[in-house]
Amino acid sequence: MARHGNLILAPGQVVIGSLRKPANTQDLRVAHIIGHLSVGGAEKHFVSLLNNLSFRNRWAVFTAAKRDGPHLYDQLDPAINQKDAPIRKRTSIFDVFSLARFLRQEGVDVVHAHMFWSNLYGCVAARIAGVPVVVTTEHGENKWKKARHRWLERNVISRCTGRRFCVSGSILERRQHVDGVPSDLLEVTSNGTEIPENPATLAKHESPLIGTVGRIVPQKDYPLFVATIAELRRRGRNVRACIVGGGPGEKEVKDCLLEAKLNEVVRMPGMSDDVDAWYRQFDIYLVSSSEEGQPVSLLEAMSYGLPIVATDVGAIAQTVRHGEEGLIAPPGDANALADAICRYLDDPEFAVKCGERARLRAISEYSIAAIAARYEQVYMDLLARHRSGDTSTDSLEA
Repeated sequence: MARHGNLILAPGQVVIGSLRKPANTQDLRVAHIIGHLSVGGAEKHFVSLLNNLSFRNRWAVFTAAKRDGPHLYDQLDPAINQKDAPIRKRTSIFDVFSLARFLRQEGVDVVHAHMFWSNLYGCVAARIAGVPVVVTTEHGENKWKKARHRWLERNVISRCTGRRFCVSGSILERRQHVDGVPSDLLEVTSNGTEIPENPATLAKHESPLIGTVGRIVPQKDYPLFVATIAELRRRGRNVRACIVGGGPGEKEVKDCLLEAKLNEVVRMPGMSDDVDAWYRQFDIYLVSSSEEGQPVSLLEAMSYGLPIVATDVGAIAQTVRHGEEGLIAPPGDANALADAICRYLDDPEFAVKCGERARLRAISEYSIAAIAARYEQVYMDLLARHRSGDTSTDSLEA
């Protein structure tokens, strides 16, 4: 069974895709698909990207069955259509066809899916619907995947897509060499962030505030964050710290604080609807992660002009160059992180310069407006290829 323009679902059954040609770029109909919009880096990027696309007709499609806990749904531009299309285990086949019917009825030209399960369901539904352009963004290395997931990456998702964007080179390498995704489908395209009009004001506190923002999950290694603060206090540095966020690892981090007797030193205010205010309170931004793609919170900290200390994982060292926009240390090494922070504390002028360079780089390379424009161009290029009949990466074979 092969797809060349139409997808043959069964003998005698053909679903015709949308052949409507947009009169101009503004008329392109784009649907971005994700599981949910709980607070996280990938979800923040999803919202910012969709908000910054110039198309009049945009959909945010959610495949998770529930909207639990803190979320970002209300941060979507009101002009964006929101669609719940839950995919449930027991009815997944029917749910995928229902999603395909929605995409076909709306005449969607581009489906852009995010993260593994939404990639799987969204890309298959898009191909059933005959959507001309189907792409994904890969936000993490996904080391949790087993053989069956890698089989789906190679034989289903990759055969349904025209491009698979990766937010870091390490993610691209893993997709190619571990998951077996063809190299001609893969492309590195960075995350982006909104750029605040004014940077943060540094050197605000006699007792410097070291901050971080993100979900409290094992990959962020917040116990290392706590250990770094403990080491700084042991060295006689009168620092304070703040972890803004929530997640399943909160109890473990609070236990670490209790054991280190840092309950009065490190604040954990939970999720915040106003991270702008927190970034403006921080003197130094610390990323302690053991595993990353390209953290959106890191780009946010750069955009505020904060001096950054971060572990060398994922795309961090390519985003923040050591000694230029920030200081990089090995993952898992509290002493090395403390050394880097001490360098800022001992040389405030150097800290200010690193923050200024970080903001300039965020503006020039990681503005979400520029990233959105890049995606728009790729959508149009792939659509033009589809119209011309070039299906070299646009075929599905069983």
